[in-house]
Amino acid sequence: MKRKWVKFNDLKNSEKAFRIVNLCFIVLILAFCIGFGSYYITIGDPDNRVLSCFILILPVLLPLIYELAFGRRLSNFVVLIYEIYVLLGGSASVVNVYAYLPFYDKIIHFIAGYVFALLGLFFLSRIANYKKLNVWTVAIFCFLFTLMIEYVWELIERFSDLFLGQTSQGDVIPGYNAPLVTDTITDMLCNFGGGLLFTLHFLIGKLSKCSLGMNFIEKEFCYIREDDVKDLAEASIEKIDPEIDDNIERNEKDEIPEKQKTSKKTTKNE
Repeated sequence: MKRKWVKFNDLKNSEKAFRIVNLCFIVLILAFCIGFGSYYITIGDPDNRVLSCFILILPVLLPLIYELAFGRRLSNFVVLIYEIYVLLGGSASVVNVYAYLPFYDKIIHFIAGYVFALLGLFFLSRIANYKKLNVWTVAIFCFLFTLMIEYVWELIERFSDLFLGQTSQGDVIPGYNAPLVTDTITDMLCNFGGGLLFTLHFLIGKLSKCSLGMNFIEKEFCYIREDDVKDLAEASIEKIDPEIDDNIERNEKDEIPEKQKTSKKTTKNE
């Protein structure tokens, strides 16, 4: 992927405004995490929330890290959707919403299933021949991508509980020294449901006349690459050249009889 950084001054006014809103949103989430983390440190961290507060900073900054690493600006729409999900999921850990709303965790995992599948579509759209991929191939990839993310996420929760003293997978059952396995299973099922919802959304949007916003999402994800432009230009030239050659040959054939006629006329006059 070639670096193609678009300067802020070169953006449209609407894009500039949207960009500023996203940056302000990111700053507010960072202030939220740092503020609550500092507060929990001062009161002795009774609910074991300090680590959650500061770990959340990395996902919040991930879009900016991506832009700096690859030299390409993300779509404002992509950044906003991602940051909203981070806020919904991360804030629950920071302020311990799960203790008051047990079902909230399942809602977040269901939303994560959809968002991670959407993220899979974003990464898949980065390849040069995305437009040539079969619709079913894209749908299956996005569905498997969100299942992979959920699997890795559950492993992270397990290791954080074992080695960092967290309670991501629930309270430890006395006598078993481990939480209930049903928490992990239901989380994965909710993620499965969210991924399935995205898959159906994508397939209906691509295979029917009603796009359901999928065309807009693809337009936001995909960008025109310099290599693609060169390929299109070369292809168009290859298509035009034979036509030009045929026209030249026809003109030459037409000109030959006319020359012969003019030469005959000149000889007769003489």
